[in-house]
Amino acid sequence: MADPPLQGYGMENNETKLELKTVPCVRCGYCCILCVCPFGVWDEVLKRCAFLEGDRPGFFYCGKYEEIEANPSSKWSPSFGTGCCSSLFNETRQEAFRNLCNCDLFLWIDDRRPAPEGYNVVAATVSEALAFLSTRRVQKISFDHDLGEGGEAYEVASVIEQAAHNGELDRLEWQVHSANPIGAERITAAMKSADRFWMQRGQ
Repeated sequence: MADPPLQGYGMENNETKLELKTVPCVRCGYCCILCVCPFGVWDEVLKRCAFLEGDRPGFFYCGKYEEIEANPSSKWSPSFGTGCCSSLFNETRQEAFRNLCNCDLFLWIDDRRPAPEGYNVVAATVSEALAFLSTRRVQKISFDHDLGEGGEAYEVASVIEQAAHNGELDRLEWQVHSANPIGAERITAAMKSADRFWMQRGQ
């Protein structure tokens, strides 16, 4: 099940473009426990959105995401897919980070396709992928390239390449599943370069 593409929400009028920048979602579930978006249904028993799936902060996700994404009105809802709704003093978000930092992460980067078996976290944007990498728990990563408004995953590969060069990131397994041949080639080149840096360091 794919996670929502998580990015800043923009609105335009005839003269001015206004942007609300949000911090990356870490799947803490806080927003769907606090209230529901226009597409959700409140569960009085569980005291959260009925479509919230997952078993703990860091691993929650929207069980209705693909259906919502197919609805054109989702593009205009600031309550859906915009990133973390409340990062300040959000203990649930901090718990999500603790959970993520205490287990190995197998990262699937894609804004459309659901993660196959063997991957336990999904990043739909560059910023979310980098947030997962910052935990230093990512053991394996699979790249799509075109992430829509979420950027291009080559940016992630480039950060990994630089981190490998600087000795700031341990070696990880990787593969590319993008259908974009040029994008896939760019990611592959960056990751092969990272492999060479890791080999020089005996990893």
